[in-house]
Amino acid sequence: RALAAALSVLVGAVLMTLVMQAAKRGLTGLEWGAGVPGTLGGAVRGNAGSMGSDMTAILASAEIITRHGEKKTLTKEECDFSYRNSSMKKNKDTVLRATMELSVGKAEEIQKTVKENLSKKPDNVVFGLLDFLHFLHLNLSCLFSLDCAL
Repeated sequence: RALAAALSVLVGAVLMTLVMQAAKRGLTGLEWGAGVPGTLGGAVRGNAGSMGSDMTAILASAEIITRHGEKKTLTKEECDFSYRNSSMKKNKDTVLRATMELSVGKAEEIQKTVKENLSKKPDNVVFGLLDFLHFLHLNLSCLFSLDCAL
């Protein structure tokens, strides 16, 4: 998969909102996150995944503050991802920002995949997530910057 877009996002972004906004913009790679509750920060720190993929597949780097107060940028390799784990989780680091490598695709097809993945989740997860998103009224446009190299 060739890098087509680098998406840099503050980790307070709700993962499902990020998934929907990326799909709307024709960015593929986050579809697995449809229906996964929580924020991007939690997804990065815990190497969240679903539908056969996870953060390892798309994360390029993570900006963190170590438990000793040092600000660092970790490469994917330095994140030392394993199943639902990372060096950030092990070291009790705080994640500030994540940069992901996504590809450009057809928005309609990506949105269809997101809907299909969401339909495979239990209703209680979907409804709880939708209530959470409704409560936040998150305006994602102020939370991330998008740099496309097309």
